[in-house]
Order: sequence, then structure tokens, then C-alpha cells
Amino acid sequence: MTTKMNKTLSLSLVGLLLACNSSQKTVIPEVKQVASPEVYAETITEAELKEHLYIYASDEYEGRETGELGQKKAIAYLKAEYENLNIRAAKNNGDYFQKVPLEVAQMPTGSLMINGTAFTLGKDFISFNDAGANFNEIVYAAYGIEEGAYSDFKNIDISNKLVLIKDGEPTNSDGTYFLTGTEKPSNWSEDPMKRIQFAMDKGAKGVLLYSPNLFPRVLAYYNRSKNSSSGRMSVKGLQKIGFSATISDDMAASILPNILKDNTPKILSKTVSSDIIGNADEIDSENVVAFIKGTEKPDEYVVISSHLDHIGVNDDGQINNGADDDGSGTVALLEIAEAFKNASEAGDGPKRSVVFLHVTGEEKGLLGSLYYTDVEPIFPLSKTMDFIIIPTAGWTRSMALERQQKLQAISEDSIRSEDWKAYSKANRLSDSIMNLTGNRNDPYFIHTNTYDSIYNIGLNEYNKRFNVELGLGGWDNINISGTSTDWFISSFSSNFYSRISAFSSGNSATDVWLITPPIDLDATTGEELSFDLEAAYDNGIILSVSVSTDYTGDPTAATWQRLDATIPTGPSGGFGGFNSIGPINISCIDGTAVFGFFYEGSDPSATTTYHLDNLEVTGN
Repeated sequence: MTTKMNKTLSLSLVGLLLACNSSQKTVIPEVKQVASPEVYAETITEAELKEHLYIYASDEYEGRETGELGQKKAIAYLKAEYENLNIRAAKNNGDYFQKVPLEVAQMPTGSLMINGTAFTLGKDFISFNDAGANFNEIVYAAYGIEEGAYSDFKNIDISNKLVLIKDGEPTNSDGTYFLTGTEKPSNWSEDPMKRIQFAMDKGAKGVLLYSPNLFPRVLAYYNRSKNSSSGRMSVKGLQKIGFSATISDDMAASILPNILKDNTPKILSKTVSSDIIGNADEIDSENVVAFIKGTEKPDEYVVISSHLDHIGVNDDGQINNGADDDGSGTVALLEIAEAFKNASEAGDGPKRSVVFLHVTGEEKGLLGSLYYTDVEPIFPLSKTMDFIIIPTAGWTRSMALERQQKLQAISEDSIRSEDWKAYSKANRLSDSIMNLTGNRNDPYFIHTNTYDSIYNIGLNEYNKRFNVELGLGGWDNINISGTSTDWFISSFSSNFYSRISAFSSGNSATDVWLITPPIDLDATTGEELSFDLEAAYDNGIILSVSVSTDYTGDPTAATWQRLDATIPTGPSGGFGGFNSIGPINISCIDGTAVFGFFYEGSDPSATTTYHLDNLEVTGN
């Protein structure tokens, strides 16, 4: 948190005339000396932070899953602490809890009927929201683009209509793009969601998007998601976006047979009825809100916020304690509140009112924050002067920042422009598909193979072009099968590890080595190797661990001795948690050695996901 205080006192005395013989007394008002903020900041101690955190992130709180028992224990703890500090509740009725009604939506089911032909959700089209409207026409808006003098909407009315658009852009006779006049398309090609949202903003009630490249990827996500027991959580009752769907080649051809070549917007006489239903389970959760009234501007507010819950317990019983994310931010906010209270009691309270906002549902998509700002702001947003968020208070990001700086340098290097263009294009495509899923912020989704397949679109370009210079910190990451799949750095709850999966790679052979930096085994005796390994979405053991003393950069030319490492078997439909492997006796190996993890995958039959962490070689 950054605190700014103005400690400069300006006193201007203008036109003060004193006569030598005057008996008039000049009174200079007493100016109260305000204590340095450091005095109160020093009341925030490591010992108190630890005391809070060791309770708040303990197993007793069961990972503080939104709406579950652990989250109820968390809000009770926060309420008790504010009561002990004698910091009042923000709500006028004295209730520290702001009820946040949530719901978990399951994947919708149903169909669209167009001119008597039924099109099935999950086969002919993909949609993630329900729809029950009927239409007597479809408005074809070609590319769905409007920029400058060009518009696909100038001769059509799409208000409250079902609109059909396709990806791509208009071109000139010489093959260049009309909007740019070059061989490079405009930013309309960067994100299909831009076209959908633009049509919605112009009044469309529903949008059908035809994108031959996008549909197979969205279909793969839908097929995996419909078998998941956990749906997407959202704030109940908030206005939902209109109906949108990505359609198949067959469905597009049925609506407009010549759609690929037909670029003329028009009205299509089609009767459309939709029967797409989505079910939802209600979740009861709460924000916790307290505040200290300001001394000079009590009707102006500064909000300091952290999120109070986490993601609970895995299917295998592993508790995600969330000590860093965001237990650290939560207990830091308690200590900050105590410091402000101490200042207030000493007569040095804040000039503006300070609101301490602990929000729920952050891991599910910033839901508690959304409810506070869009549904029930306890204090007027027009009077809220600043909003300070504490995402985590104990995580250093120096490694990520260093990598970001190196990427920035590459982006500005004219010699590397082609590399950067390819990487940027892949990232835009990845973002487009991720946005269409609607689950970008779902912590369960980001730990699925479906997420990997989308995320890897950009990551594979990164690995191919930048991994040598920005990659895995001295380890060699070598693909010998000629494909783009590699080991990569991933994280969960701020724990970083190496990850690999052949899922959705399309590669019949995915053979990849991850090799440690050289280790001198002559300097010690009695050496042992150990590491942590997690197997997920398991369809067979396809990982082995070996050692080499003659590796010089080409794993196919080195001599490898396979180690007796027990590779765990994970669940077929999720994550099984890390297993501690070893210690493995390697004391018989002399000289300088490297250890290699060899992944032998094949999509779709051998795609087990592996996470590797905490490798250690110990000796005497």
C-alpha cells in the first residue's frame, strides 16, 4: 500500500501592520503537530501478522471455499477482530456482513430450430448462455465491421434481431486488406469477441459467429466442460450479455450456402426458435466491511480491499490453504485497520473515511468486488476517492518482472520483429478463445487440460522463439519429436513448477526432455535424488527419469541410465496432488551428471499431464 501524506504547513500573513507604540496584541493560532505516519505504521508487526495468518490459513478453515463452512469461519474471524478493535461496521444496522447472492451455472443444453431444421448445442453450435427468444429473420452483417467510411451495418437494422457474422475482413482486388491497405489485417482480426460485442452494443439480441478456425477449439472446450461437476459462478441477478454462439460449417452453410464468398449484408427470411436452458445452484456468501470515520471529510471515502476466501479442498482431500493468496492480504488489511484505529484514538485520524473491504468470490471472477461496485455500494462511488487493493502481501515477483523487461526489449528490437509478430498473433488468438469460454478467472478451469490447450497457443510460440533466452532458468527443455509441445513454467496459489501435457496438441509423437543443469557429484558422498511430481488426467505412465555423465546438449547423443523412480498414477479426470519421489540412491554415480525427465506423449492416447517441483540432490 502506498500512503501519501502532506506534512507541509503554509502560513501567509498579508498586510500585518505593527505600530511601535501600539498596545494591540497579535494572536498566532496554535498549530497542532501531527505525528509521523511511521509511528502508527510501526504497530504493524511481523509477529501479529504471523499470529493472524497461522490461524486464518490453517487447515481448520478448509481453504475458505466461497460459500462453504471454511468461508463462514473466515468471515466470523474477521468480524470478531473488528469488534475487538472497536472498529464499527460499515452498514448502518451494525452488520459487518454484506450478503452477496451467487449462483453456479451448469453448461446449458438445448437446440436452435431454423426453418424446421434442428441444430444441436454441442454439435452444430456452441453457446455458454441460455436463450429462449424467437425470430422471424436473421440479419446477415457479413464481417460485422464498422470503421471509418466502411460499415457492414449501414443498410441494415439489427436492433433486437438475431445477427449472423463471419470472421475475416474485406479485401481489395490485389489481395490487400481494405481497412489497412496492406497485407496485414486490422485489429478487427485480433479478437472475434470484438465483433460480437460491437453487434450487441448496436442493439443485437443475439449473434451467430461463423469462424472455421475458432469452432473446433471452442467445441473441444465445451465437450470437456460439460462433463465437469463444477460450473461457472456468477453474481445472481446481474444483467447477462445477449445470446451468442459459434456455429459449425454445416450450420453456416444451411443458413447461407455461399457465406464464405457472400460479403453483402442482407435480411435472411428464416424462422428461428431457441430452446437453450441453463440451470444454476444458489450460493450464499458475504463480503465483510468495516470503516473508520474521517475527521474533516467524513463523506469522502478511501477503500482498502483484499479478498477473504480461496478455493477450498481438492477432490483428493488436499487443502488449498491460500496463505499468500490472499490470506497475507487479509491479515495485512486487519493490521492496517488497527494502525488507523490507533491513529484515530491518538487524535491523528484520517481526514477522509477509510473503508476496510474484504470481498468474496475473487477466485471465481472478482464477484464480491463486482457486487459492491455494481449492485450495492455501501458508500457512494461518486464520493469514493481511491480504491486500494492488496492482492497478496507476501509474494515477490522479481523473476516475472525480469522476464517482462526482457520481453519488452525483444518487442522493441527491429531484428526480432518477425518473432514478436508471430508471438503476438498467437497470444491474440489464445485470448479470443479464452474470452469465449467465459471462464478465464475460474481457478478450477485454469487447472484443466482444456485451459492448457488454449493457453499453449501463445505459449508454444513463446517456447519456440524465446525459451532459450527466457526459459527455465538453466535447465534444458528439448523437443526431439519436431513438435511445438514443451515443458513450461506454470503456477497455482503462487507455487511455481514445470508442467507438460500432450493433450490437444494434435501430435502423434511428443517426445520432450527436461534436463537439469550439471551437478558435480565428486564433491560429496552418499548422494540422493528427490523431487515432487503430480500426475493429472492420467491415461498411462509416459514419464521416465534418467541420469547422464556425458550429456553435452544433445540428449539423443548422450548415454542415459534409467533411475528407479516411482512415477505416480493420477486420476483420469482431474488433479491428484503432488507426490514426494525418493530419496533415490545415486551415490554410485561419479563425475559431473545431469538428470533428465523424458516425456513420451501421443495425442489423444497418451496425454497425461505432469507437474514437477522441488528437485533436490543431497549428499554428505
